[in-house]
Amino acid sequence: MIAAAGDILRVACEWLIDGTDQIVNVHTLHLLDLGGATSDAELMDMIGVALADELYDTILSTMADNITSTLIRAIDLSVGGVLPPAEWSADGTGSASEVLPHQVTGLVFLNGSQPRRQGRTYLPPLKEDDSTDTGLWSLAAYNAMLNFAATLLDPIGTVDVQFERVISNAAGSSWFLPTQAGVSASPRTQRRRTLGRGA
Repeated sequence: MIAAAGDILRVACEWLIDGTDQIVNVHTLHLLDLGGATSDAELMDMIGVALADELYDTILSTMADNITSTLIRAIDLSVGGVLPPAEWSADGTGSASEVLPHQVTGLVFLNGSQPRRQGRTYLPPLKEDDSTDTGLWSLAAYNAMLNFAATLLDPIGTVDVQFERVISNAAGSSWFLPTQAGVSASPRTQRRRTLGRGA
């Protein structure tokens, strides 16, 4: 088994839009408890369930129902090992709604004790009707994103596994816990997220 409690993992959560175009969210996680997992595959299954049920469940209603989850992938930055991919279930549930252009989405940011270092994650594209003609998110979408952001400040997991979102350098060798989380009240642009490319 590669992963151990205390390791820093870089986890990529993947979705498809209409079964083709890939969307990816990346999180850096500090692994607190393996939850009894006896293999990396079992651990990845547990991480996928915890992310879906405790984090992404807060925003699934803002995601159009043509956005379907596929895999989560992870690298253990502490040891340089690649964990096996796992299927996970975090599909959008917003029915009868068009999805916004792929690169237009919500931005969640995390701040902590170190100035000029910030954690960010661009959410999967949200529903078209969650963007109002005032240039702001609808109240329902904004509140959902605030719940998502708040969840990132506490340990995530169940009796099976537990981890916490951290702000980290690319190598995972310098990290710290966020103490504040926020959401942009207006749609933001993830410029690398274009049709046919995962980002």
